[in-house]
Amino acid sequence: NSKIVKEYSNSLISSINISQNFIHKKLFLIRNEKRRSFNQYQLLSIAKKYGYVGISLEKYSFKEQVKIISNVKNLIGASGAAWTSMLYSKNSLKCLSWLPKEYFNFSTYSSLADSLGHYLFFIECYPDQILKTTAQAYYQSYKVSPVEFENALIKLEKIYI
Repeated sequence: NSKIVKEYSNSLISSINISQNFIHKKLFLIRNEKRRSFNQYQLLSIAKKYGYVGISLEKYSFKEQVKIISNVKNLIGASGAAWTSMLYSKNSLKCLSWLPKEYFNFSTYSSLADSLGHYLFFIECYPDQILKTTAQAYYQSYKVSPVEFENALIKLEKIYI
């Protein structure tokens, strides 16, 4: 229910005193690579050319995470639980993530983004092996095409919401 999700988000943001704003408006969500690896730092290097800063949200307290995300405008990164941080944004976000083509219909984060008025789109990532189960998707290393990623970033920069 979009109305309930938006009410929850607004209530959460207003319950935390956001006295100082995190200065970065464009974030690249850095993932711990112990579970699965990908060419994260190559992508981050490309993203930095467009003004993105890498951040590992799990290194911050919940309150700090809300403060960090509350004024962000653009959010990019691998699919995962960090995407629930969209709930903390006071702005309409422009977001980019990636999934293997077998999971393009996975709608959890895109449904959440839509409920909150955010724009989220996905590009394809390429697992090192053919995925046969969702468990494999959780652990399997993969690559994102640097060219496809940069083209998607350029597209994201041109979107007005």
